[in-house]
This record gives sequence, structure tokens and C-alpha cells, in this order.
Amino acid sequence: MKLAAKVAVVEFVEGEVRLALVKTGGRRPKVLELHSSRVERQDDEGRPQAMADALCIVAGALSTKPAAVVLCVSSFNAIVRTITIPFRGARRVAAAVGFELERYLAFPIEELIVDFNVVREANGETEVLAVGIRRALLEERLSAMRAAGLDPDGIDVDAAGLTGLWRTTRPAMKGLNAVLHVRESGCILAIVLNKELIYFRHLDVTSAQVHENPATIARETNNSLRAFHGNWKGEEEVESLAVTGVGFFEDERRLFEDEINVPVTIEDLTGRLPGYEAASQAAEAQEALAASEDEGRIDHGARLRSNGWTALVGVALDASGAGNAFEFCTEDLVPKDKLERHVPYIMLTACLALLLLVGIAGFLHVSYMRNVVEAGRLREQIEAAEEEIAALESQGLNVPAEVFSTPSLLDILAEVGEKMPDDRAAIDYLRVDLPMERPGRAGARVPWITIMGEVKNNAEFDKAFSALSRSKLMRVDPDPGKVLDRGKTTFKITAHKPESGAVTE
Repeated sequence: MKLAAKVAVVEFVEGEVRLALVKTGGRRPKVLELHSSRVERQDDEGRPQAMADALCIVAGALSTKPAAVVLCVSSFNAIVRTITIPFRGARRVAAAVGFELERYLAFPIEELIVDFNVVREANGETEVLAVGIRRALLEERLSAMRAAGLDPDGIDVDAAGLTGLWRTTRPAMKGLNAVLHVRESGCILAIVLNKELIYFRHLDVTSAQVHENPATIARETNNSLRAFHGNWKGEEEVESLAVTGVGFFEDERRLFEDEINVPVTIEDLTGRLPGYEAASQAAEAQEALAASEDEGRIDHGARLRSNGWTALVGVALDASGAGNAFEFCTEDLVPKDKLERHVPYIMLTACLALLLLVGIAGFLHVSYMRNVVEAGRLREQIEAAEEEIAALESQGLNVPAEVFSTPSLLDILAEVGEKMPDDRAAIDYLRVDLPMERPGRAGARVPWITIMGEVKNNAEFDKAFSALSRSKLMRVDPDPGKVLDRGKTTFKITAHKPESGAVTE
């Protein structure tokens, strides 16, 4: 599910910094602004300050403040490995990934920031796609962002962003499918199983070399596909290959396709992006105005053709909850306490505001827990929250203490997310209310929790509902409220606090 917010994505490439402002929440992300500036020095001594100076220029050009800021890192800087963990369980697997990955490294694991995606679980084992990025590289770039006044909320990799954006063009995609993303400094081969990113590899072939000799990148792609299949434990085979970020001439395309053993499609990720054409034209005009001589000009056309901006747009889409984002924001890199200490105030404000409007403290949320956009939106409300709390308290308004008693809202969301994952039920509404009796109906109470959505598969939904019914955090009413209408089955689950003996009517 995608959250609506304005997300700024920053990427440092060789000799340049780029910033894209993207509005998420619609069917496709909308590009609002694109800015870039040269990084004047690349030596170790001068580069950090030059990066900060260049980022100050592009950040100062923004016409509106973003709700969240995300750093995009090139796959060239990523260490990627598919690892089999000899057991299952989210917490145990997360604790083991670093130890398993270190066996393949020539340096201590502490020098990396690591995240992973689960590829599949079978026979008591968990196969994961582990990705690591050098801590020193992230610290240098985050330092430049902070110096420019951009407080980072998340860190993702370009392979995930580009593949997530490509997936929006293929909503019904199933099986194993591969996509080759061409960028100026190298290519990325990514493979998805159904809709999940399960493999990617940086190929050291630039966009210029792709045009000069298409057979070279075709051979590199074939070699990577063979390597993938050599380690793949499933029965599926790659069914197709899409290529983004390149416009082949007819003879170039023929040379490329002759080397590839699966059907090939050439796709333009910018074609249906709202606002992209206007934003890119404005960026080109800004660069032309700022350039003092041709030698210092940035090749804007090459960037447009080679996924120079679409990687940033895809990372923004991932940050909104619509893709397979990686998250390298460990607490020592980006402290979380700056947000967590404000959560009680934000919850209080939400409840008080809704009490004034409708007399019931309700809260709507979506089922994406690692969402940097939501974090940005919450932070954006802090100042207004404090002012509103003070004003309401001065009027003598109080909120019952049970609103903030355990389990917390996050506990509830985590429980629902675990018991009813997306592959079993598409949840599009979750509400937590104040415990109260229905007026005029003794013993009948307003449900504490209401969950609504669509049933994807009846058998799987029944399993999920059964698991939720055994939850110790809530007492779930026995009827899941399934309704079949026009070929679509929806549900409405209600639950009460465990100690409540009331019945929902």
C-alpha cells in the first residue's frame, strides 16, 4: 500500500549530486522537481565538503519542504549474496544473516551495514538475499546531507528502486522474470519471483559500452542468468528479460537479442510518469543557465536515457511502501530516538482531534511497518502537535488513560501484520477506538479494533483469521463478516480488549 507524501531522494554519482522530489500515493509516482549540481572535488581531502556544498545548492533550489528524505546508493557500492540460513523464524534469521555473510568477506562484517530480503522458506531453511554497504561510504554521504540541512530518514539501493518502478508497469507479473537496468556507470541485472526481488547483480558495462557493443552486455547478462540458475533451488525458470534505460537502434537491438535466450522487451520507465517531462526540461534549463563553460556541463541527455532520474523516483516509490525497499538506516547511522520520543504526543493529538470532531478517538493506519514516509509525516506534525496539546489542555479536555495503555497501537499493528500477512488478506482499513458502550444498549460495546479489507483466497484467509483469533492481545469476535458482492469477497473483523466481556452488535 502506498502512502501519499512528498519524498526527496538524494544520490551521489561520480562528480555530481542529484535530488528528486516525488509525490507518492497515486497509481504512479508524480515527479515534482529534479535538481543536480557538480561536485567540484573528488580527492579524499576535499570531497566531503564539496559534496555538502553541491547538495546545499540542490536543496536550496527546492520550492517545497519534503516530508521525508531518502539516500539512494548505487549497486556498484553494494555487496550482494544469496545465503541459506539453516532454520526459520524472522528474529533468528535476522540475527544470523551477518554471521553467514561474513564467511564470504575479506574484511570484518562490522565494516558493513547489512539488510536482507527473504527469498523463500522450505524444508526448515530460509533463503535470503543479503545486501551490504560500506559503513564509511554511508557515513560520508549522510554527513554531507546533514550539512546541507537534509535529515535522512532512510537509505535504499538503486536496484530496488528501479525494479520496484518497473514492476508498476506489470501488475500481473508471475513467475521468474529478469530486468536489465542500464545506467551511465554500469548495468544492473535484477530477477523477481512473482513480485519479490530475489536477486540482483551490478554489471561493469557503462551505457556508452552498451551502445558500442551490445553483444558484450548480452554475454554478461547470459553469464549472470546461468550463475543464478546454477544456485536456484526452485523449479521455475526465467521467462523473459526486460531492458530499461536504453534506446537501441535496430541493428543494436538485433545484436543484443541474438545473444539472449529468452524473449526481450525494451521498456521506457519514464513514459507514463506524471510530471517527469516538465521536471526534466526544467532541470536541463537550470543546468544550462548555471554552466559557465561547455567543459563543465553535465550530459543531461545521457542521464535521461540511462535511468539517471528513474532510480531516484523508484526509491521514493519504495519508501512509500509500494516496493521491496532495503533499509540501511541503523540506529548508529540515523538515531531513531528523535522520532520515538514524540510518538506519545502525536498519538495524544490524534485522539484529541478526533474526539473534538466525531466524539470517538480513531486512528487509521496501513500495513507497511518499515515505512520512512510515515516517519517523515509524523515528524512533520510534532510542532503542531505540541501547540494543539497545550491549547486543548488549557480548555480542560481530558482523554481516558486507557487509550495509551498496553498494548500500544504499534503492538496491535505488528500483531495484525504477523497473523494476517498481505498474501492472505488485503487490509485497507484498520481502526482503534476508545472502549465504550453503545448508547442505549447495555452490554453492547463499540469494537475496540475494526479491520476491513478483501479476501484474496478463502482457505488462506480462514487460516489467517484462525491465527488472529488466538491472539493474546485482543479478543476477536467469531464472525469475520465475509460478504461476497460482484465477484469480490470482503471482510470486517471486530475485536475487543481481552478483559472485556461485552458483545459487539
